[in-house]
Amino acid sequence: MNAILETAWQQAGFETPTEIQSKTFDLLADGQSVLGLAPTGTGKTLAFSLPILQNMQANAGLQLIILVSSQELAHQMQAALQPFVKALGMSQVVVTGNTNVKRQMERLKAKPDLVIATVGRLMELLNKGKIKIKPLKAVILDEADALLFENGADKLQMVFDHLPKPLQVGFFGATTSRAVTDFATANHIDFTTVDTRQKLVKTQKTEHLFLRANNNAKNVILKELSRQKSFYGMVFFRQKNQLIKVAHIMADWHVPVAILDGRKDSIQRQHALQSFRQHKINLLLATDVAARGLDIDNLTTVVNYDIPETETAYIHRSGRTGRMYKQGQVLTLGNDHDQRDLQKLLGTEVALKLVYLVDGQLTQERPSHREFKTTTGQSSRQAPGSGHSSRRTSEALKQSKKKQASRVKNRKNKGKPKRG
Repeated sequence: MNAILETAWQQAGFETPTEIQSKTFDLLADGQSVLGLAPTGTGKTLAFSLPILQNMQANAGLQLIILVSSQELAHQMQAALQPFVKALGMSQVVVTGNTNVKRQMERLKAKPDLVIATVGRLMELLNKGKIKIKPLKAVILDEADALLFENGADKLQMVFDHLPKPLQVGFFGATTSRAVTDFATANHIDFTTVDTRQKLVKTQKTEHLFLRANNNAKNVILKELSRQKSFYGMVFFRQKNQLIKVAHIMADWHVPVAILDGRKDSIQRQHALQSFRQHKINLLLATDVAARGLDIDNLTTVVNYDIPETETAYIHRSGRTGRMYKQGQVLTLGNDHDQRDLQKLLGTEVALKLVYLVDGQLTQERPSHREFKTTTGQSSRQAPGSGHSSRRTSEALKQSKKKQASRVKNRKNKGKPKRG
């Protein structure tokens, strides 16, 4: 690392490089293509960017393109790289969908050294001839397997067909797939593989917890957790419809939440993320799209509202906490069958700990004393002050359902003339 980058590195508060950073630096600095695989939260962004930035010349035109899977990830990456880009006297521009394309075209006229882009918007700008790519030296595919899965190899191939050759290419992520190697082969990209991944249980200081809960009680659990000052959590859903339903229930219960899903425009999503990052809200509801690469400082808990479909999805969800080897916990909600299915999905390397919710706190100690229905909807024994009774839970859910029914009725009657 040259003196300028080393100074910026120290000023940013970094000390020792992570394994993926140290093992890929010389390879990328030498101009080689690399497949870099590392656990989530281990500094892959700086691993693939700093050695290439070091070889670039300021104000020499576009030399590096970084492709990402979402607008949120693009802006997050821009913020992470800005101290280093600025120190080198360079400039960067973000180009993503669902934002003003004319404004992005104006920014591109300044001939930035680095562009961070989503595939669709980059393709649009390339087709319009709005990006000068002649000096381009390198392209990075961040979360390469997700980019190929979400966009398809054909769409990504159309982007590559516009780019000059030869080209240094970096494929980075916490997981990979056959599609990545097939794409590299089709484009005659010879790469060196650097794999610093270990088994999930060994990669992070993260606890993997399971709380037995029926569907209705899951919402009560979220409400109880959000009331704890120490809780700062991200809740993942398989389906957008379920997320929207839970968001309405939380609103009925006056529980503030931030929402990250495709229905919101870019400004709304950025505002939601900002409110969450600033701890104005301690509960963020998101679909799996947000699991890829999103970096939230000091996130205490990831909650799986439902079981992810694959081990890969679980890895990317859980990777939002315990980043850079900090403490974290992943809490999955479900019934006995869900617990067995999840354990089977994760294998023997990850031991799920069964926990209970007592006074809003997660504990492995089973509540004792008289029988009652806890907020989980499971039969247990109540310790003093161990939570809501089933009657209170039932009443809260009934009130929420009434409000939802009222909203539906109002939407149906909207615009109809009043009788009488």
